[in-house]
Amino acid sequence: MHPDFSEFIQGLVKLRDELYPGVRIGILSDSSQVYRPEIRAALSLIDERYMKLDGGDEEKVREINRPRGGFTFERTVTALASMKNIVIQSLFLQGSYGNTDEASLEKWAAAIVRIQPDEVQVYTLDRGTPAQGLLKVSREKLREIAEFCRRKTGIKAIVF
Repeated sequence: MHPDFSEFIQGLVKLRDELYPGVRIGILSDSSQVYRPEIRAALSLIDERYMKLDGGDEEKVREINRPRGGFTFERTVTALASMKNIVIQSLFLQGSYGNTDEASLEKWAAAIVRIQPDEVQVYTLDRGTPAQGLLKVSREKLREIAEFCRRKTGIKAIVF
């Protein structure tokens, strides 16, 4: 979201190449700006791209992530699908709302199929949240979700 993101990444890569050749650069992104061609171009300069996708439709992503501005699920998934060599990281939670029910998982897996990432990493809450009533998902359930992803998509999925 930095206004000079592209220039920042170009400068970072240049410094790395001059001072620390061979060191890999990675980023964890909320994926909200990948619809912008200049952001995708800058991300393509980075060695490792971990892109977030916590739901399989507009409603679920809005419920979990509460994006601001002009976010749209369809535009984000389409942009992610145009990127190569990415890893999708997905947060799973339960409680007052969540994304571990069968319908949510089916929609999420369909988005993963469209995106075709190199890998999917599933994880759960690690600290408190501003929303009340949210709970961690058990490691056993995360393993089930990873296996579900592998079965439905054919894409490697790991518990992270």
